[in-house]
Amino acid sequence: MAAALWTWLPRPIVAQAEKRRPDNSALVREAGGADGPIPAVVSTRQLVRSWTMCHFALVFCGFDIVSWGLVSWAPSFLLEERGVPLAKTGVLAAIPWFVAAVATVLGGWMFDRWFNDRPRRVIVRSMLVTAVFLWFMTQSQTAGEFVLFETLGMAAMWVSFMPIFGLPLRLLPASTADTGGSLVNFGGQFAGAIAPFVMGWLADEFSFSAAFGFLIFGCLLAVVAAATMPQNPETFQRRLALNTRDDAKAV
Repeated sequence: MAAALWTWLPRPIVAQAEKRRPDNSALVREAGGADGPIPAVVSTRQLVRSWTMCHFALVFCGFDIVSWGLVSWAPSFLLEERGVPLAKTGVLAAIPWFVAAVATVLGGWMFDRWFNDRPRRVIVRSMLVTAVFLWFMTQSQTAGEFVLFETLGMAAMWVSFMPIFGLPLRLLPASTADTGGSLVNFGGQFAGAIAPFVMGWLADEFSFSAAFGFLIFGCLLAVVAAATMPQNPETFQRRLALNTRDDAKAV
């Protein structure tokens, strides 16, 4: 991967990107209202404390509850509960992820072309469809049915991956884009820490069906967080500006 990135990763285009970025100073002044203008530059500290960014982190947390839960426990389920041979388990467990890779590219293309200012339409719908397929997965009676519904769920879910990451990274200035991306990713890493543990406990105390049912909770968490996050660039910038003003008052 290091060799591939060194060879093909484009050179930084920060300067050009910043020149093309729209001037939000008027929007920032508008958000300040009677309390006066708000600085257009948002510091790392203010971004970390922003509830606006927490929405994106929670969306990705719900998203990754499903991802980490499936990658951790689907092979064990196929091996222990469905009696699939170990070698075949590896093949079957890989199928949903190949489909997810294709869905990620498709979702990124859709986000760039049609939904760059309304990611909620993609995220909410894809996660609801994912929840439906996961429910069918928990009701499956054969290994084939399990993998089929898992694959369909992953295809629906990974369409929303780039909209979750794309909007904050597209809108934040270069000086804080790394922090913004890290905050979103933190939600996913937190999910990776708790999802396998919770599912293991549910499988031991109740059943694999209960464990995989926990993944539906992840879908619903993503839906609720996405339904309350900024829907378009203007709202995103306005909320960040308001967070900045409130933070300045607190100081």
